[in-house]
Amino acid sequence: MFLLKLFLVSVLMIGTLYADKTSWSSKTKTIDQDESKQIIEAYTKGKTLPLYLTFADDKAPVKGLGIEENILVFGMGLSYGATQERVSNKNGSNSDSYTTSSLTLMLGKDFTLWHEKYHQLSRIYLTYNYNFLSTDLTYSAFSFGFKESMEYFTFYEGDGFYMYPTLAIELGQSYIERDKLSIRGFTTAAAGGIVYQRGNFEYYLNVTSTTIDWNHPVDGIKDKAHTLGLSFGLNYKLMYGSY
Repeated sequence: MFLLKLFLVSVLMIGTLYADKTSWSSKTKTIDQDESKQIIEAYTKGKTLPLYLTFADDKAPVKGLGIEENILVFGMGLSYGATQERVSNKNGSNSDSYTTSSLTLMLGKDFTLWHEKYHQLSRIYLTYNYNFLSTDLTYSAFSFGFKESMEYFTFYEGDGFYMYPTLAIELGQSYIERDKLSIRGFTTAAAGGIVYQRGNFEYYLNVTSTTIDWNHPVDGIKDKAHTLGLSFGLNYKLMYGSY
């Protein structure tokens, strides 16, 4: 192998001495893979090689590096859960149970945080939730979230699709009208689930846990609601070159 490399280097040096000094530059085309194999095979079989090599463009040039950058992610989902609300003061507490159904709209952006460049497995996003309570009340919520797409733990894949787990956390504010009063609540949420990805589409199923600390209009009263539920939906990843 050493002799082969030494021979090829010698051929190139001799060609450089006899060629025009301006014939080699940064724009000089490299030899394609087929011609390179022919030269090596000719040498190993003891055939005579020409002193000057003819360079040509690759027959099938590679376009780009196959790297895709995310522009935006759009999503919509539905969820259903059981809610436990506890209202308390210094004299005691009272709990109430009901169900909560939600419609969620999401806008996000994928990027690379601690993984290799261009993998873009992390996502920051904003959500708007409209929630329907079985007690005939509704409330809305705005949240800022972070999600980790754990594609490195892909557990099933096929032709053009694969499945992997995800984890997400959210912080935000909720708003509700009660007894003609507008009440705000600090909202925290966590979700974990599975994503089925095919092309630019993500279909997901999550287990969600949401807690709201309502700012009760009466001083001295604490009002906290916790919802455990399931959510499912669809996201679309808009990538450069997808439009």
